[in-house]
Amino acid sequence: MVRKATKIETYLAQIEEQRTLLSQIDLSDYEIANLRQFNKVKEIYSSNAIEGNTFTENETAILLETGMPIVGKVLKENLEIVNLSKAIDYSDDLITFDKSIDFNNLILNMHSIAMAGLLNDPSAVGRFIQVRNLLGGPSTDTNSSQAIWLYMKELENVYETKRDSLHPIFLACIISYRFVCIHPFVDGNDRVSRLLLNYILGKYGYLSVIINPDTKHDYYKALEDSNKEKGYFKCDSYIEYICSVLLKRYRDEVENLSRD
Repeated sequence: MVRKATKIETYLAQIEEQRTLLSQIDLSDYEIANLRQFNKVKEIYSSNAIEGNTFTENETAILLETGMPIVGKVLKENLEIVNLSKAIDYSDDLITFDKSIDFNNLILNMHSIAMAGLLNDPSAVGRFIQVRNLLGGPSTDTNSSQAIWLYMKELENVYETKRDSLHPIFLACIISYRFVCIHPFVDGNDRVSRLLLNYILGKYGYLSVIINPDTKHDYYKALEDSNKEKGYFKCDSYIEYICSVLLKRYRDEVENLSRD
């Protein structure tokens, strides 16, 4: 009897089909750059809106284009957008020029850029927590400060030893999921987890995951459901959710570009 494909396997096959279709669409360098900027705005808007930032997608685009703070918005929200833009540029630069970097330094640098000027304690920026962290979002496990470095080194080891054998989407999901569970920073963990997810996907030539803020409850539910699964690195609910979002992203890109 032939084994029926799992939902995740079906998603992966469909994503690869859409990747092939997307690769067959001829775009100029100018069109590729414009498309990347367009999607970068969406990614920044999405990640910040999930965290409660009140900027609209259009306001996000205006701020990034002009560099001028939006009237009526608090400085912190303006800074969240500018910082995340710089953090994505940092990730893109590493990918584009194939720069090597230590795994934990990558994460510390992402946090330093994304959270610069946003924490009450400036010394906590780009530094793993010194006291036990408490979550206000998904009920994922977090750890004492004494365990943070141990778990982060373990996560680094998984990334280094599995990145050539695991499917890139599996790798990106497992690493970003376990990162959220470890919750190594005082604040900004979710933002960094999404940067990390998309950095790994980008290194293997995949599009970024852009979560619709209006459905963020599905995102958090996937994290919570994965936390109930048995197995330290088992997170099928999260992988399935990310695959569904990524597949939609590919289908939208193929449809929009084919229409043009």
